[in-house]
Amino acid sequence: MTPISDDPSQEPPEEEDSDDGADGDVQSEDEVDPEETHEQPDCSEEDGESSDESESDDEDDPDEPELNEADLIIRTDPWDTTGWGNEPEIKRLKRTFGDNLTVEYDVLPPRTVETWDESHEMPQRTNPELPADTRASHRALVAAREQGDLRDFMRQLRMAALVEGRDVERNAVLVDVADAVGLDVDQLEEDIAAIDQDEPIVVESAPRMQAMIGNVPHDWSGRLEFERVHARMHGELVPEDPVRDSPRVFVAEHEPVTTAEVAEAFDQDTASVTSDLASTSEVKRQNVAGAAFWVSG
Repeated sequence: MTPISDDPSQEPPEEEDSDDGADGDVQSEDEVDPEETHEQPDCSEEDGESSDESESDDEDDPDEPELNEADLIIRTDPWDTTGWGNEPEIKRLKRTFGDNLTVEYDVLPPRTVETWDESHEMPQRTNPELPADTRASHRALVAAREQGDLRDFMRQLRMAALVEGRDVERNAVLVDVADAVGLDVDQLEEDIAAIDQDEPIVVESAPRMQAMIGNVPHDWSGRLEFERVHARMHGELVPEDPVRDSPRVFVAEHEPVTTAEVAEAFDQDTASVTSDLASTSEVKRQNVAGAAFWVSG
């Protein structure tokens, strides 16, 4: 834009009065000079090429920010009640960011168990008898990791310990749960026997979470808040890629799943979710030590 000048010499000249318009011959709108009549040139092909070039330029725009993905590793164990309480928020994050967010589970080091967090919506026992440490379940989880994803085994051990009140530091319980989730029990016991283990430590806050959001590492522990992680993901240019499923499909994928998890994942109230799930034969309610879980019908 040309800047405005204060120099009077640059002011436009005053317009002179002219009588040409009154005394001269005025061409009628109907009297158009044939030589001034021109057909509109056909530029469709050129315009198309120009449009393609423009689109190509847009795709190669160096100013376009590069979008990122995120990886979240959650280190937890069967007695981690705070980690258990984080499950609804984790599932909502995964539904929100879809394939742009990878969630994996790993094992906390063997530790003493001294806290029992009840400040969440997930079902669990009250006033349980806590084990002295997590050495047995830690060995079982490390051994199970050799057979693949820990997610199912970890979840079933949590349910056994936190909801059913079973002592998952006993070998018989560990073997029973491992068999229920389809692990090779003989191989599991062989691998458990070969594990050298450190003495249990005090873990001040669990779970421990490590995330690589784009190229930026983030570490934190304890409670996971959806809104804060969601804002951080957007700040690091991780785009949402919502999972287009229904609560019934969600149950089939994550079963057994709690009402709190379904409600949070779909950002609905528990009453609406319960009514919706109870109204279909595709899923059914399963009581685990008095707590409601949902499984495929």
